[in-house]
Amino acid sequence: MKRLRQWVRDHAERMTLLAYATLCAALLVMVVAALTGCAAPKPEVRLVREPVEVRVPYAVSCVAAADLPAPPTLLTDAELARLPDGDLVLAVEAQRRALRAHRAKTDALLAACARVPSVPPPKEPR
Repeated sequence: MKRLRQWVRDHAERMTLLAYATLCAALLVMVVAALTGCAAPKPEVRLVREPVEVRVPYAVSCVAAADLPAPPTLLTDAELARLPDGDLVLAVEAQRRALRAHRAKTDALLAACARVPSVPPPKEPR
């Protein structure tokens, strides 16, 4: 260990010069590489893009709002509670028939929507 320390002390000046020379050589290589890159002709960049049609699927209602049937008017619970038993039974039966008719209309519209063919996905451009 003593010999190594002595050798480092004896050669410290020479090692410093060697490190300095190595650093200068590295800097010189970097400068030459940078100048060589700057001297090269610039490549011609030309972008040509033509418009491409892009189809984006989106949800469309198959029923217009005007085509929806108006819901039937129903008696409130308070109005039903005030009716005598006979009239109550008749009112509940009338509401049940009105709701069945309304459901038949909406089911027909829903079935028509289910028959609408789906749009196939667009083909990818080549």
